[in-house]
Amino acid sequence: MNKCYIISGSCLHDEEADVRKYVTPGEARRMCRILKRAVYTSFEALRHSGIECPDAIITGTAMGCMENSEKFLTDICRNGEQLLKPTLFMQSTHNTIASMTGILLKCHGYNMTYSQGGVSFTSALLDAWLQIRAGEINNALVGCHDELTDAIRKIRHAAHPEIAPSDFREASAAFMLASEPLGDKPIEVEKVIILHSPDPKKLESAITSMNSNVIFNSDDSYCTDADAEGICSALETLSAQANYMESALVVTRAGNSVSLIKLTLASPCGC
Repeated sequence: MNKCYIISGSCLHDEEADVRKYVTPGEARRMCRILKRAVYTSFEALRHSGIECPDAIITGTAMGCMENSEKFLTDICRNGEQLLKPTLFMQSTHNTIASMTGILLKCHGYNMTYSQGGVSFTSALLDAWLQIRAGEINNALVGCHDELTDAIRKIRHAAHPEIAPSDFREASAAFMLASEPLGDKPIEVEKVIILHSPDPKKLESAITSMNSNVIFNSDDSYCTDADAEGICSALETLSAQANYMESALVVTRAGNSVSLIKLTLASPCGC
């Protein structure tokens, strides 16, 4: 079995993305906020990895292009089936993000979107991890992209009244995974596990068996991309404290599911 490494990454939190260095002004004008962030983080991750075109593009998104979906549904309510904008329809589906990334990169390989709520990114990561370890692909661009509209913030606040609408976060992240390490502090994705409705003892046993130096606990109540944000934090911590820490475990609770992702510092040669 091959090993799987995170060789680069890019992350944005509640920020606007300037994509003008990657797409034409006309293309940028037709992109909604989430697509701009997805394109920016994806191209940044690719640039830092030195890979021009990935073998696979795998995306996790809990809600897809919500802003365009809301606009399209609003137009239907106001105008029936008359005068609907085709661009809003084409850019409202969940797989729009991965598809547009593939088109811009001229990548004709494996292209997949996972929409499993708060473990959408972990599902995408698990797919890439399995394929790289099995030798089916050599590398993969794995992303996690979601956005929050005012309506969604109100809905999430109704479900979690203890959290103010303005405190809910949105994020976009992209990582290049590969079978070969890069740099002098390579980080291996050692294990990826998703547990559905685990009982407390089973969960405790699974966490203990990971035998990690530090645990990053996250919850999708604040951010639907909590698992990806946990990966970003773990990567920064491992890189900064390489002399004191060998591994990190990202534990994300999302509804009835819990994801476990173990990252381990590896030798530069990958042995």
